[in-house]
Amino acid sequence: RQGRVVAYTRDDNNENKAVENKFHLGDIIVATNLAGRGTDIKTTKEVEDHGGLHVCITFLPANLRVENQAFGRTARQGQKGTALLVLN
Repeated sequence: RQGRVVAYTRDDNNENKAVENKFHLGDIIVATNLAGRGTDIKTTKEVEDHGGLHVCITFLPANLRVENQAFGRTARQGQKGTALLVLN
């Protein structure tokens, strides 16, 4: 199975559509900071065996709460995960 790129386009009508299925090793989710608001991203055992979900924030959050929301997508409900803030 080859990884896929999934655009997370949350809206009020289809907010769960982007995260209905588990994400596999090599999958990439491209999202705005809306993904940090209560989204529960499920991963496969293979992803967990390789360290879990990794979140890269590529903008400077307005405050620590927004940063924590985005980083909070990792390691939810006992899952593994890491995060990185990338700024230039």
